[in-house]
Amino acid sequence: MEDEQFRRLLNLFPVVRSRHYCAENEASNRTSAPSERDKQLMEWHDAWDELDAQENAAERSDREDPFWLHLRSSVAEKMGAENAEQFCKEFQKVHEQLVYKALPLDAIRRITTHMDPNASQ
Repeated sequence: MEDEQFRRLLNLFPVVRSRHYCAENEASNRTSAPSERDKQLMEWHDAWDELDAQENAAERSDREDPFWLHLRSSVAEKMGAENAEQFCKEFQKVHEQLVYKALPLDAIRRITTHMDPNASQ
């Protein structure tokens, strides 16, 4: 990598430490007990890990749901496996937004009533 190219790439990232930073000084300034900032950082990381675990569990349950399995297999027959995976991911995003975020409960009831006239209100 040329020096100019390296400098251009380096300038894309913000400076997070001063030019006079010394890891040894940093280590000697720390106390044996974790600081408040360290505790907050650990809590933040734990929260992200928990959220990731919940999302992974939701994705696993969606993958195991018969509807999603049937959708994926039907789309795979028509579009191929690779395109089916992408289609299903996008379909799930739209489904999640419509069902869980954008539509109020009354709208969902109206849709289900419209689709099934025998549905109880």
